[in-house]
This record gives sequence, C-alpha cells and structure tokens, in this order.
Amino acid sequence: MKKVITTTAVVSILLFACQQKKEIVTLKKEVTPPLAGLETPFETFKINPEKGGTFKTREGSTIHIPSDAFAYENGKPVTGSVNISFREYHNALDMFLSGIPMEYDANGKQEHFESAGMFEIQAEQNNQKVYVANDKNIKVSLISYKPEKDYRFFKLNNQVDNWDYMGEADPIMNKSKLERIEKVKRLKEQVAVHESSNFFVFDYLSALDVFFPDNFWEVKRSKDTNQVMDKVKSYGLELLNISNYEPVRFNQREYVANMIVWENIGQKFPKNKTDLRSAEKEMIHIKGNIYEVNFYHRRNGNKLFSTYIKGYAPLKYLTSIPDDQWKNERSKLLKEINEEEKRLAFEADCFREFSINDMGIYNWDRFQKQEIWVKAKAKFEFPVQLDKLTSIKAYCMIPQTNSVIKFNNGNDVILGPADEAIIFAVLPNQELGVFSNNKYQQIPFSELQHKQEEVTLTFDFENRGKVTSKEILEKLMRPKA
Repeated sequence: MKKVITTTAVVSILLFACQQKKEIVTLKKEVTPPLAGLETPFETFKINPEKGGTFKTREGSTIHIPSDAFAYENGKPVTGSVNISFREYHNALDMFLSGIPMEYDANGKQEHFESAGMFEIQAEQNNQKVYVANDKNIKVSLISYKPEKDYRFFKLNNQVDNWDYMGEADPIMNKSKLERIEKVKRLKEQVAVHESSNFFVFDYLSALDVFFPDNFWEVKRSKDTNQVMDKVKSYGLELLNISNYEPVRFNQREYVANMIVWENIGQKFPKNKTDLRSAEKEMIHIKGNIYEVNFYHRRNGNKLFSTYIKGYAPLKYLTSIPDDQWKNERSKLLKEINEEEKRLAFEADCFREFSINDMGIYNWDRFQKQEIWVKAKAKFEFPVQLDKLTSIKAYCMIPQTNSVIKFNNGNDVILGPADEAIIFAVLPNQELGVFSNNKYQQIPFSELQHKQEEVTLTFDFENRGKVTSKEILEKLMRPKA
C-alpha cells in the first residue's frame, strides 16, 4: 500500500509540473525591444502537423519538424494547419534591436555573452499558441559566422530573466563555403598566369604540336618563323626551349612535362640555358601538381640545376583560347572573383544544430572574453537636462564579437578595450545619444584595471537625432568624419 501511495504522489507531482509548464508559458514576461518597430520581423511557415516538414529560412537556416510534433495545452495532438514563426539574429545590431538580454547570471556573478547566433521560434493555430509534444523534438540547424567550438546552447528563461543552459555541440562546417573558397583560389591562380613572369612551357616544338595537332608539315613549316612563337609569348608564357619528355601526372591524368604549362615556384632558371638543353632531366613528384625538376650533366652526372615547379594547366587548354580573348580574360576573372567574394561575405561559416522541445528564444553563446576589463560606476551626461535620467539605458555594442552590454546611469558596468565599440543611449522620443569611439579609445583601461578605489566613467552623449528606421540608426551610429 505504501508503494502505491508513493507512486500516486509522484504521478500527481509530474502532472502538476506539466500543468505548471503550460502556465509558465502563458505568464512569461515579454522581451521589450528598445526601439519599437525596428526589430527583425518573423518569417512564417505553414505546416500540416500530422505530416511534419523541413523549412529553409531566408538566411539559410533549416528547421526540421517531425510528424505529430505539436500538442494543445491539454496535451492532445494538434490537428489542422499550424503556423511556425521564426526569426534569427546574426549581428550585434539586430541583437540590440531585439531587446533580448545578453547577460547571464552565473551564481550571482554577471557575465556578458558573445553570440554565434540567436533565434526565436513560436507556433500557433488560429492565434492560439500550440506546444511541442512531450515525446517530440524540433531540430534547428542555425547558420553561424562563428566557427569556433567553445559556444554553448542556451534558452531564455523569462521567469527569472536569465538563460538556461541546454547543452553543446560542435559546429558543422559549411561545405558550400569551403568549395566557394577553393573556387576563388583557383580563379586567382588563373589570374596569376596573366600577370606573372613565372609561368613557362618547356619546349617550343611542343607548343607547335598543340597549335598544329598531327600536322607534320605545318609544324615543320612554322618551326623557323616567329608567328607561333609570338603567339605563345602573347599569353605571357616563357619559352625555355628545353625538351622534357619525363612522364608526369596532372590532376590524376598522365602527360609528359612538355605538354603542361608550369609555374616556377623555386629557383629562377639561369639566363643561359645551353647546358640545360642537353642535360638529363628528372621529375620527382612532391605532392599534388608540384614537382622537383633536376638537370644532370650527361657525361659526368653532376647536378647542373634544380628547382620546384607546379603544374598549372595542359598546354592545349591555354592555347585553345584565342590570344585576344586571353588578354581580356584577366578582367573577366577579376570580375568573377569579386562576385564570388561578395557571395562569400554573406555565406555562413558553419551550421549549429540542436533539438528543442519547447518554443521560445535560444542563443549559441560563450562568455565574453576580455583580458583587460574595468568595473566602473557609469555616469551619464547629456547636452540638455533630461527628466528621469535613471530610466535611460546605455549600451556598449561590439560588432566583432556580437556583444551588447546594457547599463544604467549610476550603476556598475564592466568594460574593456574594443576597437569598434559603439557606445550609445536610447533617449526619450526614440532619439539617439552617442558617446564617440574616439573618446572611448582614450579610456586608459590598463591603468584603471589595477586601481583599488572605485572607478567612475563619464559618458557625455551627443544627441544625434531621432531614429525612424534601421538605416537611420546605422547612419547615426557611424563615427563623424
């Protein structure tokens, strides 16, 4: 009987906890954006909850929802379509505009977050919230521009204005970006052919063979004319006139050295190449398309010269392009490189995946890393007298680390050196006060760090004007010329 009573009590407690969970969701405090109307809008997806689905966001993140993933507040499975609202934050400005706190209370010690990406997810049906079923998980693969491994996953707990630690996982590197980086690298190598004097072909006769394939008489006729030689030189390639029939592999295919355009990445060839033309050649594979080429005296075997060369392309590939087109190729390649690098700037370094069992606000974070920091009393000064000065909040935004530090007049704040720190205050009527970066850089943090007495930092804010849009906000925040 005792066991039955105990089991019943446990079941009652669990049922009560489940009910309390739903009440917490409905009674939670709302995050308040500091500049109403400028926060990132939600992106909405419609889903049949019985089937589930996978959605890709505008930014490139992915949300995977299994079948029967949603339940009503009473625990019953949801039927009928559900709207999923999702928004994500990947830079400090959007994080500030969200109003989401970036502080973490670790056993009474306040830490500030550096974010690798935040998101908010909600679900509703006919304007009523629905919840993730207890035995289901939603997988969110969030893009991230921070590939380091020391970020952890947190969920905002609105009841205590703090974050709940959820766990950690290594980032998944973005293969698409890695491939794009390799593409840019290859394009730059192609550009180098047009502007480098280190590219060469071993043998002029091999160039003739390429220009007049299998046409002995054309090769013979053109051998002593400047027509083909000038044409090859017009590509910017040096003609060594050294026969080299040693076998090589280029991009996993068999060639002879004569039939490849090479880049000299070692010692420069001597100006007088007479001895090299009659020398024995040796090609030693190093790695990839890189070889060591050695020249030995035919009679005594002494080494005459040695250098490292890198295969660039088959000779027939280059000479298949008309020389006038080749001259224009550089500008085209540079344009393509520029376009690819623009795409790279907006492509995520990695993805951060985690499975969640509740709607809300989530953040990939690590504690702010600061070798030099100063705890100080903040003092605000403005050009005109302001009522309710204590209600005005100031922020230190550090774009490089995705950090947003919030502080009040007369309260303590912990700050340190940061080249691009933006210090500003949200004034009444949505106006912006800015403390210049030049003045911030003049704060002697290293000296103040070791002071025993209380430190006060005075921030004299300049009123820059009213914020009516995100674009205006960014403009007002910029350093003055």
